[in-house]
Parts: sequence; C-alpha cells; structure tokens
Amino acid sequence: MSQENVEIVRRGYVAFNRGGPEAIMDFLHPEIEWHTPREDVERKEPYRGHEGVARFWREYTTEFTDVRIEPEEILDGGDCVVVLSLNRARGKLSGLPVEIRDAHIWTHNSDGKATSLRMYLDRQQALEEAGLVGWSETSG
Repeated sequence: MSQENVEIVRRGYVAFNRGGPEAIMDFLHPEIEWHTPREDVERKEPYRGHEGVARFWREYTTEFTDVRIEPEEILDGGDCVVVLSLNRARGKLSGLPVEIRDAHIWTHNSDGKATSLRMYLDRQQALEEAGLVGWSETSG
C-alpha cells in the first residue's frame, strides 16, 4: 500500500502546483491533522480537517504569494511517505523570492486519504522520525 501512497502524494503535489490548496482537498481525509514545523511559534496546535487546512493556507498566503512546492525526493517510509521539498514563494509585502528546503511526513488511511501531515525544517530529523535512519540526502 505504501507505494500506492507514494503515487497519491506525487499526484497531490502536482495538483497543488496547478490549482492551489483547493486542488488537494480530495487527497485529504476530512479529519486530517496538519502540523506545522516545531519552530513555528505562532502555530503550535495542528490544523484539523479540511477547514483547518483551508485556514492554514489563508494565513500563509497573507505573507506569501506564488507558492510552489516541488518534491525533490519522495520516499517510501513503510507506514508513511516522506517528501523532501523545495518551497518557492514570493514575499507578499517585499516581493522578494523565498526558497525553503524542508520535509513533509504524510500518513494515509487504507483508502489512500492523508490523515496526517507533519512539516519539518530539519530534513534529517524528519528522516529519522520516519525510521529512515540510514538514508540521507547525500546517500539517497
């Protein structure tokens, strides 16, 4: 089932980059938990459900525009899917380009709907938490 989830995740990023946040709702379980990075002091609690995810994106797009999330690696973590991504956006006020490399850990139910997303600024930490201890960006 995990390889199927890898493909679902891949299609989800394509959908997002084509149609924005609304385009991914079909990939998400109605009760998804959407966790921002631990370093995000403003958003400590996870966003819950489709409305929570929509609220996250409304908040995010008050600061950034032209958001694209490009998977650099999509890894089968067994019971999860790990995405090492390059996020590109433009500061809404400054107009300056922003690039952030981070990691996302997705979990899915048996129907292939994402039940959880956890974001990490530290890619190695995400790999370790997903149980991919021997994998690193340089060995991948």
